[in-house]
Amino acid sequence: MLLRDLAISTVAQAPRTGVTSLGRLVSRRAVKRRDSRVISATLDRGPRRLAAAAAGALTSPHDSSRSLLMEHEPAVEHRAQPVLAAESAKSSQKTPRGNALPSPLHAKVAAAKGRLVIVGDVHGCLDELQALLKQVRFREGGNQGDTLVLVGDLVNKGPHSAAVVATVRQLGALCVRGNHDDSALEAYRQHAAGKKVKDKHAWVRGLTSADAAWIAQLPFSLRLRRTLCIVHAGLVPDVKLKRQNLQNLYTMRDLKHTKTGWRASTAHDGRPWAPEWHGSPMARHIFFGHDAQRRLQLCKFATGLDTGCVYGGALTACVIPAGERLPWWAEIRGAFMRLMGHGKRPLTLKELGGTIVSVPSQQPVQD
Repeated sequence: MLLRDLAISTVAQAPRTGVTSLGRLVSRRAVKRRDSRVISATLDRGPRRLAAAAAGALTSPHDSSRSLLMEHEPAVEHRAQPVLAAESAKSSQKTPRGNALPSPLHAKVAAAKGRLVIVGDVHGCLDELQALLKQVRFREGGNQGDTLVLVGDLVNKGPHSAAVVATVRQLGALCVRGNHDDSALEAYRQHAAGKKVKDKHAWVRGLTSADAAWIAQLPFSLRLRRTLCIVHAGLVPDVKLKRQNLQNLYTMRDLKHTKTGWRASTAHDGRPWAPEWHGSPMARHIFFGHDAQRRLQLCKFATGLDTGCVYGGALTACVIPAGERLPWWAEIRGAFMRLMGHGKRPLTLKELGGTIVSVPSQQPVQD
């Protein structure tokens, strides 16, 4: 087989992300052959197509997917959050609560400075949040600052919902959308339209338009350090992220087994989903909340952080050390697994170097 035919056949089978490096390798080896121009031309088409597609994805407007409250407000300044890629939302689609879908639906963050401080459901418990950040010695701002990450349900039920939103915005926090965040946004839209809101959502009158706009852009999932995935409630195993039902992402608690595979349930009427999660290349370890009844869930490849603060339990965080690298022994084990053909295997909390920290709730205890 000619080198040209081998190169073209290899490129057709190779993943697109490897086209550029493969092109350089083959071009160097073929530099003395008469058909090197043909090989280079064939290999260069891939990167050009990828570059054109990426440019189109990054410059596509999504103004029509914004909620009404954002159309009449000036742009909100947020602390820079480097999103690498996004799954775009169609303007005709809505969240389960009737709000405009955020863009991105599923966010990827290029780099997170300092430690990751991943906090469970806050539900308006501002005093406990401040106590928890003090307990973990949270470092704000600068190159050595930590990154605050929240698993959703910042608001509702607790005493200081509006103040919690303002505080985490000031800290430049990353957050995914919880079901209570989405329902609060719906209530704010009603308030902004001059309609009456329910008593449990009366606090939305204290939100600024900038606060509401910040909630409106919360994604349904967040991927950090190419390893961790943050969702509010859970994921159905063996289903790709882009094919997950959005309502499941912020309401599921259990799984039920059917003839066609797993089905999500919002009630405690099956088996917990987290022990059934065995990882994926996009979510080698998941952090989630939502399930206060089960409190802290330390499963092998998923960690549940809702410890029922608003019900008199505790507010809990997982602190992941700074840096992209795993502990040396985890790196060696990972290299061995890849050598054996296991690819990007899931990671345990120990391998991530995670530490669980909790502070007691100041709210009345509820059964």
